[in-house]
Amino acid sequence: MRIRTEEATVKTASVEMKVLTISGKQMTLAVFRQLDAEPVIDEETGELRGVPWGRINYFWGDCIANHLHIIWQKGDELRRACVSRDFRTSTTKAFEDLADSYERFVHLRIAEGWQPDAPLPYRLDESLLLSVGGYRVWVSLPKVVREAINPARGAFPEGYGQWSTEDRNRWDETQKEKSRSEARAELHQSILKDGPFSYASNVAPKLRRLDEIVEKRRASYKTLEALDLLLIAV
Repeated sequence: MRIRTEEATVKTASVEMKVLTISGKQMTLAVFRQLDAEPVIDEETGELRGVPWGRINYFWGDCIANHLHIIWQKGDELRRACVSRDFRTSTTKAFEDLADSYERFVHLRIAEGWQPDAPLPYRLDESLLLSVGGYRVWVSLPKVVREAINPARGAFPEGYGQWSTEDRNRWDETQKEKSRSEARAELHQSILKDGPFSYASNVAPKLRRLDEIVEKRRASYKTLEALDLLLIAV
């Protein structure tokens, strides 16, 4: 439902209670529910997308009072929005950019010899859950990365079964180290093929950008939370 802002006004009643009216008549719950629903906060920037008018203390159906209902102005029309205090950073482009760069940085560290705390099984679907700046990031481990961490053992040479345990262990370690070195060299080359890459130059700026968005989003929520409560008719 579209309501133009020239039709709507906020009037102050007694004891500082504010009433939302449309063309001189108090807005009803039914009209409020028919307003076009649209986010008032831009989750990609954390900033408000328009002018907030006030809060509506009305929840219906499965909608429970664990968030804010806001009436806001977009251009010359009114909108309503549900606004949660929680911010899902993982759905933003800024988080995706950070996650991609941090994954590449972790791969570079592995290519340079860093090992995760626990050995990884040799599987196709492995990934690591790591933290960067307080954000949890899943880092994928494609085959070359897993080989750089925990390489698969190659085919046994002829007569392997008759070797002593010491000789078998020595051969195993030699083959693993050879495979690991080859994988690290391949991984290192693939990461740096487009130029230098470092945490300071490629990860830190994206982390700062996401932190800025989170702070702006927090400030926007506080602004909405402090709005006056608007009364509408049943």
